[in-house]
Amino acid sequence: MLLQIALFFHILAAMLWIGGMLFLVLVLVPFLRTIPDPARKLEIYDIVGRRFSMWGWVALGILILTGPVILYYLHGVAPLDLLKPATYTATFGAILGFKLIFVMMAIAISAFHDFYIGPAAVNKPTLATAARIIGRVNFILAIIILILAVILRLS
Repeated sequence: MLLQIALFFHILAAMLWIGGMLFLVLVLVPFLRTIPDPARKLEIYDIVGRRFSMWGWVALGILILTGPVILYYLHGVAPLDLLKPATYTATFGAILGFKLIFVMMAIAISAFHDFYIGPAAVNKPTLATAARIIGRVNFILAIIILILAVILRLS
């Protein structure tokens, strides 16, 4: 029963995290291009970005909590096994290692984006381009993490 609960919340959190980024890229950004006033664009993106950021961090927290549960119940990898180099020698372990590296990168980039460059871009519009690029890099990392998750699940 714990596996089913963890899997449900893990998938829900992944949907929220990646789906939110898809919404920003596919819906909000094209909509903002229709607004001629740069200050208004920035204001809207700031409001939506802050709201998504909060939920994005909730989703990441859920993913971090439920991931080890799923890993243990589906693959027998205990949390302490993640500290052992032997865990990463076989194909499954190597893919898991890459996924964990990408997860750590996504968390670091999200923190930099959400707590530094994103808020700074509101007061310095010249940073908006950097914030956008960093956001897109994080989206690409999220897609890679998703692909690796599917590969792991099918292993």
